[in-house]
Amino acid sequence: MGKVVQQWQLRCLLDGYETIVATNGCFDILHVGHKRLLEQARKLGDVLVVAVNDDKSVRKLKRAPRPMIPEDERAEMLAAFSFVDYVVVFAGSTAESIMATIEPDIFVKGDDTDPDKIPEQAVVERLGGELRLLPVTPHHSSTAVISELGPADAEKHVRFKLFDNLENAFVSFEEVARQNIVLSAEGKLLQYRAGVVQQDGHRFPTGKLHVADVSARYGLVSAVATG
Repeated sequence: MGKVVQQWQLRCLLDGYETIVATNGCFDILHVGHKRLLEQARKLGDVLVVAVNDDKSVRKLKRAPRPMIPEDERAEMLAAFSFVDYVVVFAGSTAESIMATIEPDIFVKGDDTDPDKIPEQAVVERLGGELRLLPVTPHHSSTAVISELGPADAEKHVRFKLFDNLENAFVSFEEVARQNIVLSAEGKLLQYRAGVVQQDGHRFPTGKLHVADVSARYGLVSAVATG
C-alpha cells in the first residue's frame, strides 16, 4: 500500500502508534517552508499524517484559478517526503471531520496562524490531543510564489504586480489609493506615475498616466471596481 490513502483506511493504519501527529493544508504550490514545517512535525511523534484540501475546497478558500496543482498531484508530491507517513485528501473547507478520524495526539499548524481561527482545535482537544504551533519560514507561501510568477511578459509583470498583490490581499485598498492607482469599471488599471525631467540644469516635476486593460485577465474586475 502506498502513502496516499483513503479516509476509511486511516484508523486501521494508525492503530498501534503511540504518538500520532497530523496537519492539514492546501499545499499549492509546495515550497521549502512546507518541507521544513512537516519535517519539524514528524519529529514530534511516531507517525505523521498530512490531510490535503481537495480541489473544490481550495477553489472556495483561495478562489480561481487556484489550485494551480490538482489534488492527486499535490498528494503525490507530499508523499515523496521521507518524513511524511500518510497523505489523505479531504473535502470541505475545514479538516474537522478528517481529524476526528485520525484522532491525532498532536495537531500541528504554523505559528503564523491565529489560534482563535483554527476550527480543528476543538475536535482535536475533545479527543485528547493538543494543538502545537511550529515556527514557519518567513516570506515563504504558495500565494506569494504564485503572485511572483505573474504574466510571462516581463513588462506586464511589473505593471500588474501591485494589482496581483491586491487581489491576493497582500496590500490594502488604502495602499492602492496612496499609490494613485484606480481600477475602472471597464476593467482598466490606471496609475499616475510622478517623475522629474532635467532641462537647462534644472529639475522639473512631471508625470504620466499609465493605462493597462486587465479585463480579460480578471473576470471579476468590474465587480471589484463597483463593489
